[in-house]
Amino acid sequence: MKTSIFCVNDDCTSCGTCVDTCPVKNIALMDSRPAWQHHCELCFSCIRRCPVAAIQIIPRAEIFSSV
Repeated sequence: MKTSIFCVNDDCTSCGTCVDTCPVKNIALMDSRPAWQHHCELCFSCIRRCPVAAIQIIPRAEIFSSV
């Protein structure tokens, strides 16, 4: 099962805006890509502020498809 409801496409520039904008410091850059930890409050600030719209929400069916 996936551990995050977010995915990042190839448009990501590793700018770190998502890391900086997260109010609970839930995002870290790992291998130049955002990685969500386990205390997201679902404010979606990362999605709203990404300058290249590289962050999407994974559909619920995909999250639970491997269960």
